Amino acid sequence: MAACPAECGDDLFIYLLLLSHASNIKTRFTFPKAEHLKSRKAIEQLFKTGKSFFVRPYKVFYQIVDENRQPSTVNSQPITENEVATLDLPNAKCQLSTRSFGSTVPLQAGFAVSTRNFKHAVDRNRVKRIGRETYRLNKQPLINKLAESKIQLQVFFVYTDKTLPNFTEAEAKMKLCLEKLIAITAN
Repeated sequence: MAACPAECGDDLFIYLLLLSHASNIKTRFTFPKAEHLKSRKAIEQLFKTGKSFFVRPYKVFYQIVDENRQPSTVNSQPITENEVATLDLPNAKCQLSTRSFGSTVPLQAGFAVSTRNFKHAVDRNRVKRIGRETYRLNKQPLINKLAESKIQLQVFFVYTDKTLPNFTEAEAKMKLCLEKLIAITAN
């Protein structure tokens, strides 16, 4: 590494100080793909057998996932690693994407907005983006509770209002939804 000139010493010190503090941060505010609830079968089952509550503007569907549930299978047979290696790529992608039931993450979430309330895709996408962002920033207490209780939960947020949300209002409502889910999983 090249030597730093004397005038950049303070900047380097501040950078190293910030870097050392950044490594001490325990909570990462991410929403990885594994936590996205995208499986059609999982969503259909959530709407059929799951429970729901309403915190305006969100209708929240949730379901505690049974630990003994087998992952979704194709042709009633579980897919093994050897079978995946022998499959051609398009079929392997299709079959692997249906394995959401066997996920190891404690929480999976999905978001939806009605076409009836928002005619333009731009508006629907904005509402979903705001919902995902407020969820991402406030989900950690729920994940901690689920990990402590060793429970898996699937949640689906449906935005029901007819007006575009303000971020601060949407965040306050999302916090209420997540607090209610924490209370439900505590029982």
